[in-house]
Amino acid sequence: MIVGAPSDGDAPPYGEAQHWIRVLPSGAPSLRIMLNRELSSGYWDYPLDRFDATDDLRFVRYFDWSDIERRDHRYVMVLVAGSASHPEIVGKLGLIESHHVTYEAIPPEDDPVSPQRFKISFRVTHPAWVAEQIIETLQLVPSRAWTVDERRSTPADTPLDGRWDRTYCCFPMSAGDDDLEPGIEAALDILEAHGDFIRELTSSGGTAEFFVGLFVEVSGACVLPPDMLRRMTALNISLSLDVYGGPH
Repeated sequence: MIVGAPSDGDAPPYGEAQHWIRVLPSGAPSLRIMLNRELSSGYWDYPLDRFDATDDLRFVRYFDWSDIERRDHRYVMVLVAGSASHPEIVGKLGLIESHHVTYEAIPPEDDPVSPQRFKISFRVTHPAWVAEQIIETLQLVPSRAWTVDERRSTPADTPLDGRWDRTYCCFPMSAGDDDLEPGIEAALDILEAHGDFIRELTSSGGTAEFFVGLFVEVSGACVLPPDMLRRMTALNISLSLDVYGGPH
């Protein structure tokens, strides 16, 4: 495949997410993917290691482990723009063997990532509480959860080395276009009914946060009013905002 730019010349430069190119598995229902642990960590060992055609992956660039030896573009680097089954991975980068994928050009008018889109998850951790206690109390359905000292595994239950050092739960809350404020407000309306529990969790060594993936084509903005920030503070909920898009 030759990766070029749209004829209108508005595409970001090579090496940044090309939201108009979707990456799909070729010839298999699912493929192995190596996701980065953190956005800039350089470690590609996130526990989830499979993707399929229901995941929305966008082309970033071709990748080789060495910049010195001959480059064969064995891997394609992608941005996870959407995942209905694992919203917690939205915004991560992944590596896939390039000969196992195909590419699809997306007209701007058909692109759900453009011009601005967000996903909100509520994530909690604790050094001692069990995940089932958190899930039962909040009455939410997690996309991913485990309890401290359980053996590590992928979402497909493939065993990994070691044990989890903290309990973790990730609850998808909402997703939408353009305006982030209503999504945060709806999540707060749900969580405020469990305010005492969340405050006890955070005061005993746990953490609570809204993880927001905000996707923009070229530029974007969101405003959270003071009253909304006060509501979050009252629940001891942090805000983690990751913004992805073209050049600014």
